[in-house]
Amino acid sequence: MGRIKMVAIGAIKQVCVLYAAVSFLDLDVIQAAVLVAVLLRVALLLWALRHGIIIDSEGVEYARLAQNLRAGRGYMGIFNNGIQLNFPPLYPLLIAGLSFLLPSFELSARVINVVLGALLVVPMFKLAERIYSRKVASLVAVLVAFHPLLAARSVLCCSETIYLTFLMSGVYYVIKWIEEEAVKASIFAGIFFGLAYLVRPEAFLIVGAIAVAVLLSTFFVRNRRPLLIGVLSLVGVFAFAASPYVAFLSKNSGKFRVEAKGSLSYAWGTKMRAGMSYNEAATKIRDDLSGEGVFMKSYNESLKEASYTPRDLILYLLSSAPRNVKRIYEALATFQTQGAPVLFILAVIGLLRTAWDRRRLVNEGILLVSGLTMVLVLLSVQAFWPRFFHPFMALLLLWGGKGADELYHWSHDTVASISLQRGIPKRAGITVQWIAIVLVFALSLRAVLGEMEFRDEMLTDRKTAGQWLAQHWPGPKWVMATSLIPAYYADGSLMYLPYASSDLALRYIAKKKPDFIVLLEYSEREPPYLAQWFEQGIPDQSAELIYDEGDSQHERVKIYRWGRHLQRPSQVPLRKEQPQRGQGRLG
Repeated sequence: MGRIKMVAIGAIKQVCVLYAAVSFLDLDVIQAAVLVAVLLRVALLLWALRHGIIIDSEGVEYARLAQNLRAGRGYMGIFNNGIQLNFPPLYPLLIAGLSFLLPSFELSARVINVVLGALLVVPMFKLAERIYSRKVASLVAVLVAFHPLLAARSVLCCSETIYLTFLMSGVYYVIKWIEEEAVKASIFAGIFFGLAYLVRPEAFLIVGAIAVAVLLSTFFVRNRRPLLIGVLSLVGVFAFAASPYVAFLSKNSGKFRVEAKGSLSYAWGTKMRAGMSYNEAATKIRDDLSGEGVFMKSYNESLKEASYTPRDLILYLLSSAPRNVKRIYEALATFQTQGAPVLFILAVIGLLRTAWDRRRLVNEGILLVSGLTMVLVLLSVQAFWPRFFHPFMALLLLWGGKGADELYHWSHDTVASISLQRGIPKRAGITVQWIAIVLVFALSLRAVLGEMEFRDEMLTDRKTAGQWLAQHWPGPKWVMATSLIPAYYADGSLMYLPYASSDLALRYIAKKKPDFIVLLEYSEREPPYLAQWFEQGIPDQSAELIYDEGDSQHERVKIYRWGRHLQRPSQVPLRKEQPQRGQGRLG
């Protein structure tokens, strides 16, 4: 926890200096906001790299996909279990391209998020300016540029950051097209939605929902031609941008598909509905040693086993919806990483305090359709992670900026009604407005510092162990573990340790013949044998302990060589240090 605080404090200090320098430049609001957003994220990235943050599990797969694409090995991830059908290709392609200029794929992934995370200011500012006013747009730009959660996720290697920038750019051009009846704007909307789809495939649902909403609106207008042409342009350009990936999925899965992520989520979701934990649904094996969990076989096999009818999907949604609606509301209204409850209250004020005229009814309708589609995506989810709610941040900040402006007017008018002194109402309005905004930032910053999503990035001992393995056993290797991190830094491919009894797991390992097994102190203790193996050793003569490091301040990591078919280089001694055991937990 202390190391994360040092990163945050150091980044804030650097940004304060840089922001002071920016204030002397002759920039308009949007240029200044983008520049400050970039400076904040670059400062945070530099401090984070200095303190040795590691890549996250999702980032591992994106970086390895980029690495294999650049090496000519095809669209293969770290599991090396066939063509990767779960993750769309745009982010890996961007990483692969930038890696020609930067020293590592991991850094390339982070830099892409830094740049596109900062550029989120642009569509958010333009949306707020078009729907509300330039003053509201300025407040929204400040919220986006400085929000701790957005800044923190901009230095991770996750896809949500760039997805949100492309998505909101598409939403902006939809509203511009509807207001101006300009086909050019609908074409740009199709392009940006296509880019969003190539990052996260659920974007196609938002395109479909907006297209249906616009078509329904034609029953209430006289001049339908511009709307119909715009819908055809939007859908046509989107379909053209999405078609290569649709063809790729369809060819490699054996049937027409516009996405595979949802089908795989359905696969492990149905297992969880039957009573399994997430780890069991993902990594369980059968008694005959065949894979039952979604990630214990190729993506193609999992997709074939996850086939369902429309009726199956509807029943699945209906069974999950009551519980998930409550979870979604709690996430939006109570997650302090987002700045709740203050940000949520501001969003409600911004959305509902003043009446909607016809123009705002249309614009807010587009935003609500997008938000409700996001809700629909989450209704089927069985296990939630905080990043699932990241797309909602755009809507919360947009309405939150409007809410902060409404708060100013309320405070100004209230004080003006009881004070005759000139200037006090304005100062009162500004004070109340910025107290609310600062509270959003303070709540978010406090929560981000303790959020497991970011604390896991500081488990640098996993990186150290992987790099040690890569140094002393270079070249291709199979690593069996519960985490992708050591295998990535070891330049190896991953096999998951199976969810099974200890005896069945040992039989599975003997069949798969991994080169190394990595056990982690802070990994989840599922399956139950992991705790026993970590404390007492792997109960098989084929397992030889070659690495054991950690103490009360660091995660303890153990590496076993399996089968001894890899000869130990003469210069590599056993790396074993008996740790001094303390609390043994992070933070």
